[in-house]
Amino acid sequence: MVRSRKRAFLQSIVFTIYITEAAELDVREAFLWYEKQRNGLGEAFREEIAKTIQTIRYQPFLFQAKYRNIRVAYPNRFPFGLHYYVHEKEKHLDIVACFHTAKNPRKWYQRG
Repeated sequence: MVRSRKRAFLQSIVFTIYITEAAELDVREAFLWYEKQRNGLGEAFREEIAKTIQTIRYQPFLFQAKYRNIRVAYPNRFPFGLHYYVHEKEKHLDIVACFHTAKNPRKWYQRG
């Protein structure tokens, strides 16, 4: 019984989201590419990204850590992953990349 109360408490904590400029650029580039493919598809992509951000805001540990404590959340309908760090003590998340699943996710290390 105590365990379920703790779980409910943890789920009610909302984490602050910080998005790096590089991650914003990733989303913008994908948005523009999808919009070029079909009018409105870019907006659908952006909405899915926003939904995914809300999911990790309320449930940051829903997705497993893949490498170097980076977790990856996958939006519906689009082959992308949001790569993020969880700072549990500070109650915030850093979204560092939004990569197509066909790309090597470690490439964000090479960003300047």
